[in-house]
Amino acid sequence: MNGFPFPCPAPPNWGVDWPALTEEYEWIGAMRDCPQDRVFHPEGTVSTHVHRVCEALAGLEEFRDLPVLDRQILFAAVLLHDVAKPSCTRHDSQTARCDPLTLLAKADALGRECTD
Repeated sequence: MNGFPFPCPAPPNWGVDWPALTEEYEWIGAMRDCPQDRVFHPEGTVSTHVHRVCEALAGLEEFRDLPVLDRQILFAAVLLHDVAKPSCTRHDSQTARCDPLTLLAKADALGRECTD
């Protein structure tokens, strides 16, 4: 798979190739196995949430109208926005929550690793 830094939705179908992304990047698999707090994200796992956000972005005319590099940067930001959740989520019988400061610190480091 190629793309900068990830394959970005493009014309004519503007689709997100989620199976290919999941196969290529193990950190997406980690998101698949990470539940979220249902109070804030009733859709379930981090992966489901990120997938839905990526699909919603790809459907926006404003996104489609951006120059290619701007689309690639924005798509990468959306794809990575919860990359650290699997490594900082605390699970108990009721919730799956992240400490926001831990999430920010880990997200910065993991985001850099994912784009190198």
